[in-house]
Amino acid sequence: MSRDKEGTGADRPARTDRASSAGDPCEARGTEPPERGWIWAALALVLGIVGGYGAAMLDLREQRAAVAPPTIEAPASAAQRDAPIFSVPRSTDTSPVPIAAPQPAPFLEHTRLSAIIRETPGVSDINVSARAEGVLRQWLAAPGQALRPGDAIAELEVTGDGLIKTQASLLYALQRVAAVNAELEPLGDSPEDVDSRRQLKQELRKLTAQVATTREELALRGLSAEQIDGIQQSGSLLRRMILKAPRLPQDDNASPSDDLWVYTVDSLQTTVGSWLSAGAPVARLAHHSTLALEARVPAEQAKLLADVVERRRPLQVELGPERRPIELPIGYIDAKVDATSQTTGLFLPLLNEVDSEIVKEGSRFRIWRFKPGQRGEVLLPGRRWMEEIPLPRGAVANDEGVRYVFRHVATRQSGDATVDDFAPQRVTVLYEDADTTLIPASSLPAGSSIAMGQADRLLRWLKGRPDH
Repeated sequence: MSRDKEGTGADRPARTDRASSAGDPCEARGTEPPERGWIWAALALVLGIVGGYGAAMLDLREQRAAVAPPTIEAPASAAQRDAPIFSVPRSTDTSPVPIAAPQPAPFLEHTRLSAIIRETPGVSDINVSARAEGVLRQWLAAPGQALRPGDAIAELEVTGDGLIKTQASLLYALQRVAAVNAELEPLGDSPEDVDSRRQLKQELRKLTAQVATTREELALRGLSAEQIDGIQQSGSLLRRMILKAPRLPQDDNASPSDDLWVYTVDSLQTTVGSWLSAGAPVARLAHHSTLALEARVPAEQAKLLADVVERRRPLQVELGPERRPIELPIGYIDAKVDATSQTTGLFLPLLNEVDSEIVKEGSRFRIWRFKPGQRGEVLLPGRRWMEEIPLPRGAVANDEGVRYVFRHVATRQSGDATVDDFAPQRVTVLYEDADTTLIPASSLPAGSSIAMGQADRLLRWLKGRPDH
C-alpha cells in the first residue's frame, strides 16, 4: 500500500515536468486547444440562429393559416399573362395609330337623355278656318310654301244670308247718315229749321249707333276691320273674302328678327268648290321658327336636374345627323310624373335655322334644319372629376371585361419598314360614355405616350390576329 502511494507520488512530478517542458498549459489542464473551441462555439451560434428563425417562420405560417381566409386568383386573360412588347408595322393601307401623352384634366360626367323635337304647344300648330259661310273658289298658297303674316291663303265666295243681310244693313245705315247730313246742311235759324235740325240730329245719333252695332256684328261673323272698312268705303257688299295668315303668335322664347317668313303651309284641308260653314278648317300652318326639345328625366336623375335648375345653367344637347353640340336654356319642367315610365318631362326652347331656300315664280319654299320628330340627346351634368385622365373611347380596348391601353415604347426601322413598339397596360375605368373613357391618373407613368386610338386593332395584334 505504501508502494502504491510512493509510486503515485513519484509519478506526479514526472508528468508535471513533461507538461512544463512541452509548454502547453491547456494540455496540462486536460482541455482542447483554443482554435477548436472557437470553431465549435461559432457553429453552435449559427445553428441556434437558424433553428430559431425556422421555428419563428413556422409559427408565423401557422398563424396566417389560422387567421387569413383562402384567396382565389382570377385567371389572367391572354394579354394579361405576359405583357410583351409587340411590334406593329406602319402601313399605307391603314391609317397610322395616333400617339400622344395624355394628361390629367378636369372632366364632367354627363347622363345622356334621349330627346325628341316637338312643336311648341299653342305656337307651332296654327289652323286657318273659314271666317264666314261660303264656297272655296281658289287656293292662293301651296303646301310647303313659306308665308308671312297677312299673306293670302285662299279665296272664299261669301254665300251666307246672314252675312249678306248684315252688310246690307250697314250700307243702308251709312246711306241714311249721308242723307241726314245732306238735310242738315241748308237749314237756317228759323223756328222751323231749328225744330227740323233737332229731329235730324236725333236721327243721326240713332244711325251712328246702328252703324257701330252693325260693324260689331260683321266682326262677329268673321270679317276683319280692314274688310269692314272696305265695305264702308266702297259702298258695296263683300262677295269674295281672302283668307290670310294670322298675326305672329306670342312666343317669349323667340328672338327679335327681321325675317317674317315664319309660316309654312303644312296641309290644305279642303278642296276648291267645297261649301264651308263658318269656322270650318281650310288649311294648317306650321310655325317652326321656334320648336321645343322634350327629354324624359328618370326619377333617379331628379337630383341632378334640380341642381341644374338651381344654378340656371344651359344644358348641352346634340341634334341632327351630325350631332353638333349646342347649348339650350331650360324652358320648363312637367309638373307631373308619367305613371308608366316614372319619368318627368323636360322642355327646352329651340330656335330653328333655315338650311336652304328656293324662290320659284314668286313663291318661297324653305327647308328648316330642325324638324318635329327628329331625335337627339340632352346631356345632364353629373359628377366633376379633377385629377384623372380622360381618353378617347378608341384608346381603351376591352378584352373579356379587362381594359387595356397600349404604351408606346419606341419607333424604329426594321429594314425598309417603320415599326411602332407597344406594350399593353391594364387600367381601371372610372367612367365611360359614348365618346370618353376616364382612367385614374396613377394608371400611367408621368409622360407616358399611348395609342390614342385603334386600341382594339392593337389588341388583335397582341393576340396574333392582326386586322382580323
